[in-house]
Amino acid sequence: MAPLGDLTPHLRSIGPVLPMLVGSLLQRSSGPFRIRLQIHEQGLSLPGIGQGGSHQCVGLACCTGFNVVASETDPKLRMADIEAFTAAFPDSKYQDQVSNYAMYTLGPGQLNDAARLVAFGEKTLAANPKSLPALLLLASVYVEEPKPASVAKAISYSQRAIEAAKPDASDADKPRKLSAGVAHSTIGYAYMKQEKTAAAIPELKAAVALLKGQDDIPYSVALYRLGYAYAKLVRNTEAREVLMEAVKIQGPVQAVSQELLNKVNVARAKGK
Repeated sequence: MAPLGDLTPHLRSIGPVLPMLVGSLLQRSSGPFRIRLQIHEQGLSLPGIGQGGSHQCVGLACCTGFNVVASETDPKLRMADIEAFTAAFPDSKYQDQVSNYAMYTLGPGQLNDAARLVAFGEKTLAANPKSLPALLLLASVYVEEPKPASVAKAISYSQRAIEAAKPDASDADKPRKLSAGVAHSTIGYAYMKQEKTAAAIPELKAAVALLKGQDDIPYSVALYRLGYAYAKLVRNTEAREVLMEAVKIQGPVQAVSQELLNKVNVARAKGK
């Protein structure tokens, strides 16, 4: 059986916890920040608004600034917008959403700046200990690090994410179930890295149950990890059943799932 580490580049999936784009898509502009500066320094107001106009204009500028962040598709430019927005509107009602965009922008598939992601994520958790995006993204970074303490931290953060998501609650919506499913999958992966494969299986089964019918990519990742755990324990019949489901799903782990399924089938044919 190939070492687990050989396949780890295929096992990341953070898409389900990303914030949705909101508001209309606006062209990139420094205008919102100039408006805010003028209001703050000169007490300007918009004609026709009357008393309290400055406060309302700040709100308009803040909303426009958030839409600028949300509409930017270039990661470097988006991060620059985020830094400008955070400096201009430190107490904005959009600060949580902007923090989510920042962690996404710094994460895998975007700027891939793990050091800044960890710093920003830890800062976010200090302000909001139950931030699901921060908990999940930090767990996804820590679980890939070679230090045992980092892997243990990934487990802790994932467990906190599950507690915050409350996926079994009657009002649990799709994002909360997805978040909990991804967290269970990360815990299972971390246990496998710790050579605790038997302990990984219940976590991965919970992930599969939560992710099925929600999002194919994290679902297929959880299936692959579960199939790998079964195969490692020479539970090849169960591994084959899980992997046959995984290979049906197009995505980043379809090929490695087929590769592992082939090995499991060979092992079963030999009676192992």
